[in-house]
Amino acid sequence: LGAAMSTDAAPAAQRIRSVPESWVPAEDTDIVADMLRRVRPKVFRGYASSWRIADRSLGELVAGSEGSESFVEVQVGAKGRTEFHGFGGTLERTALSVLPALAAEAKQQQRPLYLVQCPIWEARSAETCPAKHLLRDVHLGPFSSALGGRPSNHVEAGLARRLDSVNLWVSIGTTHSNLHYDSRHGLLVVLRGQKVVEVFPPSEAERISAYPVSDPLRAHHSAAPHCCLASRLRREEACSVGPENCPRCLGGLRTARGSQATLRAGDALLIPEGWWHHVLTTGAEDDTAGGQSVGLAVNIWWRGYPREPASARPYVLRRLLGDLLARRTAFHIGKRRR
Repeated sequence: LGAAMSTDAAPAAQRIRSVPESWVPAEDTDIVADMLRRVRPKVFRGYASSWRIADRSLGELVAGSEGSESFVEVQVGAKGRTEFHGFGGTLERTALSVLPALAAEAKQQQRPLYLVQCPIWEARSAETCPAKHLLRDVHLGPFSSALGGRPSNHVEAGLARRLDSVNLWVSIGTTHSNLHYDSRHGLLVVLRGQKVVEVFPPSEAERISAYPVSDPLRAHHSAAPHCCLASRLRREEACSVGPENCPRCLGGLRTARGSQATLRAGDALLIPEGWWHHVLTTGAEDDTAGGQSVGLAVNIWWRGYPREPASARPYVLRRLLGDLLARRTAFHIGKRRR
């Protein structure tokens, strides 16, 4: 009885599960299409094992981009740091083909680099994408008919119609993203290195300290600090800062329902629209990048829910409220200017 009445109650255990897995390559388009249609987090082991782009070095990956006139923006971390957290640092605008040279230079300065969302293909501007030379080596599976040809069934036809973009991501050094959600369904495909990903359903927005929808610049993000997110990936009881200095260690984030997956070269993860997630990327040593640790991935984004499942309703309500607030703000600003 005395133990039951104690005020020093033990903290609640972390609620972490593993993302369900399946061994399905991209070539099995019927099976992949059916799984994507269900829009629940899913790991596809060996999904890209037969892709010609898989496990290439950074030098090989950018070799076909020399003639491109398009530039990319690379995030450059602070000197003396080998890890990149979230978004920040400085932006350097450069040609994709010089990225290996930048990586070698960054190693001398002990700086991490992060190339975020470099377009391989976009529905509206396919010809101007900086990494369009990689499209021939990416197997789009059930989305392939978006580039020509006939879909084999109505599910594939629907996916192809909603295909939005295909993008390249490059992590030089260790990178750990902010906790955020995307406004598209996404298939994250690892080509080199390893990614540890945690996803949370839309209903966990309050527990993970999501920014309010009234803050349009940060409404897609959470205020959860990286020390707490990293501790969840390590399955630790508290983050390195300690609960006395970081109250979120023992707050809502600790009790949030998350699912985790470790992805290696060739693996893919389905991240549904509106699902919160953060990604820790560690690369493999790459001689073409001056011996830097390089992580490479491709993601495929496609548009929204034709009919949202029950799990997505908190996100849909959040998005509608955000749109309503944005319209009201625009109306009042326009009214003042008259």
